[in-house]
Amino acid sequence: CNGQLNQLIPCLSYVQGQATQPAQGCCSGLKSIAGSNPACLCSLISANAGSIPGINSTLALELPAKCNL
Repeated sequence: CNGQLNQLIPCLSYVQGQATQPAQGCCSGLKSIAGSNPACLCSLISANAGSIPGINSTLALELPAKCNL
């Protein structure tokens, strides 16, 4: 799953609390991962979100809803 983490780089500004909405590139990356490997998406968001300094895990967990998944 770590290889797919790069697709979520556009989400950083949102999950760090610097943007009020996720970028379009964030949502497209999220949808790509959800379509190809949904279990990986859950793992990336829930497991890694809290372990990366500067990442707000609450905002990370809101990504699927914000991106209309």
